[in-house]
Amino acid sequence: MTSRGLVGTISGLLFAMVATGPSRGQPAQEIASPPDNAAARSARELAEQLRRYPARPTSAPDQMGVFLIDAAGGLATLIANEPDPWLTLCRSAVWSSDGKTILFAASTSEQGEPVARPISRLKTLQVSDGRLTLGDLGPGGDADFSPRGDRILFFDANFGRPMQGGLWLMDADGSHREFLTGQKRPRWSPDVNHFMIMLMDVPTRLSIVDVAPEKSGSVQLADARILSPPSWAGATTLVAVIGRAAAESIALVDVSQPGKSQVAEILWKRGDGLDLDPSFPIYAPKTGRCVFVGTQNGKGAALYTVERGKPRSLARLENGDLDARIVDLAFSPDGQYVLFSSDRKLGRQAPGVRAQSADAPALSGITIDGDLRDWPPAIPRHAIENMHQFPFTNGPGPREHAFLSTSADLSAAFSVGYDPGEQVIYIAVIVRDDTLIVGHSSPWDTDAVEIHVDGLHSATVQEVPRGANYAQTLDASETVALEYIGIPGRGRVFGIEVSSGIERGEDNPILQFGDIKKTKTRMAFRRVGDVTTYEWAVQAFDHYPDKPTMLVAGARIGLDVVVLDKDKRAQTPRAFNDPDPDRQAWVSWGPAWRRLKCFDAANLGEIVLGRAPRP
Repeated sequence: MTSRGLVGTISGLLFAMVATGPSRGQPAQEIASPPDNAAARSARELAEQLRRYPARPTSAPDQMGVFLIDAAGGLATLIANEPDPWLTLCRSAVWSSDGKTILFAASTSEQGEPVARPISRLKTLQVSDGRLTLGDLGPGGDADFSPRGDRILFFDANFGRPMQGGLWLMDADGSHREFLTGQKRPRWSPDVNHFMIMLMDVPTRLSIVDVAPEKSGSVQLADARILSPPSWAGATTLVAVIGRAAAESIALVDVSQPGKSQVAEILWKRGDGLDLDPSFPIYAPKTGRCVFVGTQNGKGAALYTVERGKPRSLARLENGDLDARIVDLAFSPDGQYVLFSSDRKLGRQAPGVRAQSADAPALSGITIDGDLRDWPPAIPRHAIENMHQFPFTNGPGPREHAFLSTSADLSAAFSVGYDPGEQVIYIAVIVRDDTLIVGHSSPWDTDAVEIHVDGLHSATVQEVPRGANYAQTLDASETVALEYIGIPGRGRVFGIEVSSGIERGEDNPILQFGDIKKTKTRMAFRRVGDVTTYEWAVQAFDHYPDKPTMLVAGARIGLDVVVLDKDKRAQTPRAFNDPDPDRQAWVSWGPAWRRLKCFDAANLGEIVLGRAPRP
C-alpha cells in the first residue's frame, strides 16, 4: 500500500472512531478534558507514590527501565524495570491527559537474529485507593492515549501472537481491539481528530492522519529533514530535531498542512551552549520548557532542558555519569514531570565480570546418578528464568505470567561445582514441572536440558552457517562453544541421526555437531513426583576434541544452562508450528538468545572455579 493510500485508509477509520464516540453502541458524546488543576493533582499523587515505592532493578544484562524526574531537574526514580518475569525492556512510557495513568511497553530482549521474537506487553501504573497498582492490558508495543483517555492506539510487531502486526486501536482497559493497518509508531495529537504515525528511520518518516482527508499526508519541510522521533507540542505543532544532513536545531514545526509544513520557531541550535547531538525532544506549552536527549561526541547521553526564547538557558537535568542510551521522553499533562527510558544499570558489575556469574567450588565424591544427596546441602541454586519466544516453535504459552522461580508449571534452578581431579564440571539441574514429555523427532517436541560451555571464556561470535544440511556436516571443532543436550528418557535426542557427517546412535546425552564419546561428559536423570533432576559431569574444551580446558582455581568458564519444557505432545510434524499454548518453552540462565549459543560465546554467562560460594 502506498503512503497516501495508507493515510487515506486510516483517515476513514479515524473518522468512524470519532463519529461513534468513546462507547460502542452509545450516542456520540464529547468527553471534557479534566481541569488542569485536577490533572496536575493526579499526576503529583502518582509521582509521589512512584517515588515512595520505586521499581526493583533487574539484574538482566539486556535491560531498559522507565524513569521519572522533575522537569526542572533533580534525581531520577526508577519506576519500571521488569514488571513481570523476564520482561526486562521497558520503554515508550506516556502519561494520560487526566494524570492518573502511565502506560508503557515491557518486552523480552530483542537482540539478535530476526527469528528471535520478543514478547511485548502493555502495562499501566496507577493509584487505586491510595495504593500504587500495576496493570496489564495485553500484548502490544509502542502506544499512546487518545486526548480523551478512553482509547489507546498502539503498534504491535506481531510479538503479541496471534495478532496481526501493525497499528491497532483498543479501549483504555485493553478490550475491544481493532486492527487498523500499517507498520508505524503512533502518537495522538491533543486534538482528538488526528494523530501522527512514524517510521523510526533516519530521517524519521512521518504522516499526519486527520478525520478530514485534506488535512492528512506526509510531513514535508522545504529545507530540512526531521532526524529524530518528534512529539506533539500543540494541536497542530510538533517539536522536532531538524537539519539537512545532520542535526542542527530543535524547532517547533507547524503541520496544519502536512505537505507544506513550516518551521515556526527555533528553540535551540548547535552553538547555543554545549555542542550536542539532540534527539527525542518534548515540549510543554504550559511551561515553555523543552527537554531532549543530548549526546556528547559519542561519550554518552544525558537529559537537557532549555526554555523557549532563552536558548542559552540550556542545562542538564541530572548530575553524574552519562548514560549509554536514553530514549522515549514524555511529559506529564501539566509539564511538571518527565518520563524517559534508559539502559543505565543500578548496581554495576565488577569490570570483566559477566552479568550471570556463579561460583563453582571444588567438589569430589560426586556420582552421576541423578541423586543429589552426595552434593553439599548448602550449595547455592541459581534460578533459570530468562524466557524466550521463537516464531513457529517456542513460546511462553500458559507460563506467560508465571514466576519461573516458584511456578508449579515450570520452575528451574541449577547448582555447579568442579572436580580438579576428574577435570569435569558438575552441574545439577532441578526442574519442577507438572507434566513430563519425552519426544524424539525434533528439538521442539520434548522436555530437555542444554548445557553450553566455552572453556576459553571468549567473546567470539560466528556467523551461522548457511545451507539446509549444515547441521549434519558441521563439526563441533568449528564452533566457538559446545552444546551438550540431554532428555529425561531413552531414545534419540532431538531426532539427530547424523552429525559431523557420521551416523549417531541413540546416545543420551549428545554433543551437538560432535561425538560425545570423545569427551568425559555424561548425564543421569531422575524424576520424583513433579521434580526431574538432571545430574551432569561436563568436560570443557579450549578446542574440541584435542585441547581440554584445564580446570584450576580462579579460571573463568563460559557457561549457560537452558531448560526446555513441553506440556503437550507434538500437535504438528516435529512440533513445528504447534498452537501457541502448546509450544515448548525455552528458558535460559544466561543472557538473551541472539543466535545459536554454540556460535555466540559472548552470549554466555560464566562460572568462576575454586571460590567459596557468595554469602
